[in-house]
Amino acid sequence: MADPKMRILVVDDFSTMRRIVRNLLKELGFSNVDEAEDGAIALQKLQAGGFEFVVTDWNMPNM
Repeated sequence: MADPKMRILVVDDFSTMRRIVRNLLKELGFSNVDEAEDGAIALQKLQAGGFEFVVTDWNMPNM
């Protein structure tokens, strides 16, 4: 099983979808989840490092 403490980035332009994914991950035991609302913000966060997994929409602004 995956480490429940790993850092996960959820990227989606719809806040509702980000919340749904975050809640599903929480139910699965993952609590270290961050969010980005577009590709540019996601890239900044990814360049800063520390994420082991990314869940992303690919049809959104600044992607």
